[in-house]
Amino acid sequence: MLLQTIALIISGGLFILFILLIRILYTTSKTLLKQNSELSKQKIEIEAAYKKLNDSYKNTVFALSNAVDARDSYTAGHSSRVTRISMLIGKTLKLPKEELEKLEYAALCHDIGKIGIPDYILHKDGKLTYEEFEIIKKHHEKFMGK
Repeated sequence: MLLQTIALIISGGLFILFILLIRILYTTSKTLLKQNSELSKQKIEIEAAYKKLNDSYKNTVFALSNAVDARDSYTAGHSSRVTRISMLIGKTLKLPKEELEKLEYAALCHDIGKIGIPDYILHKDGKLTYEEFEIIKKHHEKFMGK
């Protein structure tokens, strides 16, 4: 009789522990599902913000490229032509999307240092002097901060 009572108490205790464990698992699962849902929403918001920021960055690069082209009518459209050719080469080489994006930005920005070239050199009708040509050749350094 004593053994039956002890077995009944142990069985009852194990049953209570089992019920508590099931409740803990249920509550934890519910919490994790809620957190996962929140993280999914945050991921979507972050991706949208990143796209907006990236689009803004791209528009800024295009604006700078257009500013360079507008400043020098002789080479107007040069940056967009270099970009188009660079992208064709990049796609032919099967560069990954991220590399193509970098290539596009680099092509658009390749002449941006011309913004720092004095107008009298940039718009000169005749042949450039040696010194003027040296200044033109260093336009990339203006963009690179040298």
